Amino acid sequence: MRNTLNRAYDLVQGLGRLSGFRPVDKNQFLSIGSVVAQTARRAPNEVMIVTVSTEQTWGEFNQRANQFAHYFKAHGVLVGDSVGILMENEPDMLAALVGVCKLGAVAALINTNLTGRSLQHCIDAVGCKKIVFGGACINTIDEIRSEREPYELLYLDSNTSQVQTPSPDWALNISDELASQSQENPSETEKLAINSPAYYIFTSGTTGLPKAALVTHYHWYRAASSFSKLLLRLKQSDRIYVCLPLYHTAAMLIGFGASSISGSSFYLAKKFSASRFWGEIRESNSNIFLYIGELCRYLLNAPFDADDGDNPLTTCVGNGLRPELWHSFKNRFSISKVAEYYGSTEGNLAFMNILNRDCTFGMGLGSYKVVNYSEENGDLVKNSRGFCTTVQYGEVGLLITKISEKTPFYGYTDKNATESKIMRNVFELGDRFVNTGDLIRRTNVGFTFGIPHYQFVDRVGDTFRWKGENVSTSEVADVINGVPGVMLSSVYGVSIPGSEGRAGMVALVVDDDIFSITTFSQVIDDALPAYARPIFVRIMAAIETTETHKVKKLTLQKEAYDISIVGDKILVKKAVSSEYVVLEKGFHQTIICGKSGF
Repeated sequence: MRNTLNRAYDLVQGLGRLSGFRPVDKNQFLSIGSVVAQTARRAPNEVMIVTVSTEQTWGEFNQRANQFAHYFKAHGVLVGDSVGILMENEPDMLAALVGVCKLGAVAALINTNLTGRSLQHCIDAVGCKKIVFGGACINTIDEIRSEREPYELLYLDSNTSQVQTPSPDWALNISDELASQSQENPSETEKLAINSPAYYIFTSGTTGLPKAALVTHYHWYRAASSFSKLLLRLKQSDRIYVCLPLYHTAAMLIGFGASSISGSSFYLAKKFSASRFWGEIRESNSNIFLYIGELCRYLLNAPFDADDGDNPLTTCVGNGLRPELWHSFKNRFSISKVAEYYGSTEGNLAFMNILNRDCTFGMGLGSYKVVNYSEENGDLVKNSRGFCTTVQYGEVGLLITKISEKTPFYGYTDKNATESKIMRNVFELGDRFVNTGDLIRRTNVGFTFGIPHYQFVDRVGDTFRWKGENVSTSEVADVINGVPGVMLSSVYGVSIPGSEGRAGMVALVVDDDIFSITTFSQVIDDALPAYARPIFVRIMAAIETTETHKVKKLTLQKEAYDISIVGDKILVKKAVSSEYVVLEKGFHQTIICGKSGF
């Protein structure tokens, strides 16, 4: 493994020198705000961001970010303070983020799908001093606000919004005062150390409510530089099409981050739309597409058009493109490079397909192991000495990443959550690794200088991925267990033909005299974001457990919603319905044929 790491390191260093990539000095004064300011000085009139209704140059964007910084400073935001940002994809969401960062404060990027308890938890977890929100989030904020909240609510009637929303009388509309602020760079920005906090990303992790992962300016700069200079080798003329939400790592590091490093531009869509996708790609002349695997499947499932290959895309960058779709996607849409990568917000290691090999997320940029894991028992396979063992070539195993001085693991703001990810005494006494919770396998992709390349296989444990989001089974179960009449529940993910990831399913043991499916539906609709709501419900007389009283989820997952082998009642919430109905043979066949519409 050591020789392999040396080869990978030497290769990355060589490619880095050719593309202008340099090692990052952790002692320098550098931040997101200073990078944006430098790019604005270098290319003030070059287009930075394009939307359906407007565009901004780097100079204009930097001035807008400065106005946010001066507004926050005038209203008491200090170094280290947390400012929540709850806005859809739009330039002002990024300008607010950069404005916060220019002062040395920390932006909390909150998922706009969250409501109720989950939303309140995110705000409380990082101690937001102020919350900036847009028109699309008025109702969700209104539902959780109180007269005694410890934070100030700031409403932004964005100047790029197509539809103006009346300002709520319970929040301060900052639009006019913001526009009157200075457009000059604040002096604080040049004094920020690169290893200081920049923003929080909320991730489901493996259990419980969303967790706040802290991203430093160093983390952002190092990752954004790697994407820009190593994986994509961006030029100023490149344009990235971004339809993923800005509150997630991919859009922040690649769409915004890599463009900030290179001075290139990106098209920012509110969200993904298969019907608008190619029109926006062509109209914006975007040559790079930021994807998750689910979006690629949507595009492949669309009706074939003779002009599919007639588009400006040359590259797509992202994660989750399944090997069985890889070549079809490239060939149909005439894409020459799939820059797949692997990583997580809180993780300490990334993989990148730097050599442009098909059907792989590439090489590991750090120290890691792939160890034997029993899916049936849900646990690591250890030898007689109690240590982990590594898999053989081509076998599926659990990816764990080494914690060291060069690859520290900061984890979450929640110390217990951070600790739960750390494995100790893995191969020898005293060593430490991060449990990624992901199963991967090494694959043969041809000549790679002897450096192993890998494919993603599946998630393990209590998290599955659906609609591009991590779903925590324990968070969903916490809600479901509060429904009147629910005696026992087990939440898990199941595969649906024609869909990426896993859809939510829950097995229930209920008290028939109390339980109501109508009440159940109402509770989960009120408490959970759409992507976390179970699509299937299985009503059982009892749920089988192990001798240690752990639910045997593997059996439930294998049986899934197959009504030909499951004798229990199975309910389904169809894509066009808000009610659960009994899953019948006709619709079950529709699901199997990949035409369910989920």
